Amino acid sequence: YLYLGEAVGLGNNVYNISMFHAIDALPSDDKLIGISFALDGGHQQSATACCAFGITAKGKVILLDTWYYSPAGQVVKKAPSQLSK
Repeated sequence: YLYLGEAVGLGNNVYNISMFHAIDALPSDDKLIGISFALDGGHQQSATACCAFGITAKGKVILLDTWYYSPAGQVVKKAPSQLSK
């Protein structure tokens, strides 16, 4: 894939996993000021993933929750109308 004219998705061009840190609770001194969602939608044969991110007053991004569905190995797959709910 290309993003801004550069190849991404190879190696660590998209993100550096060592910069991610797990937290047990939201910081009390850095409240959430926004929420953003990312969606990689699949249809019938591809997986679907959704992530909810919180943006803090100090400009940090916190992954709040994820949802993932894969139709692989499912005898009865979810219809697109079910995935949109």
